[in-house]
Amino acid sequence: ATAELHGAPEWQRLRDLARPALDALGLPSSGYDVLAGVRPPKMIQALRELLGWLARPAPEQRSYLDQPFAPPVQDLPLTLDDCVTVFIPRLTSAGSVSPAAATAVTAVRDFIRSPAVQADPALGDQATLATSETWATLRALARAALDALG
Repeated sequence: ATAELHGAPEWQRLRDLARPALDALGLPSSGYDVLAGVRPPKMIQALRELLGWLARPAPEQRSYLDQPFAPPVQDLPLTLDDCVTVFIPRLTSAGSVSPAAATAVTAVRDFIRSPAVQADPALGDQATLATSETWATLRALARAALDALG
């Protein structure tokens, strides 16, 4: 999803609007790496937390989502998609995760991005957490990725 939006005119407009604000704050408005200060252990922690939630049994997921201010159910896999896209290349090039871990985590992202999953209404339906094959596969892939991350 992120890659598809990168070149969208709406994002360019947002970047154009942000430049004066960044200038006013004394921050570089182009070529600035927003993740430059985020160290690999924090990236790995974020991935573990997201994968941990996705790996939880359906009743625990549902209990979490029933809390006030919980995100919509589809936001958690989509957030993982975004994090994997940005973090895994950095972590791999820095030698912070093994190739096997990178492959396992990327497999979760690839599953989320697959056309069948994107078209499956269960991804956005909290009521199907316990019955959906999509959610069952997502939980299994997340558990495997967590194991690979160590």
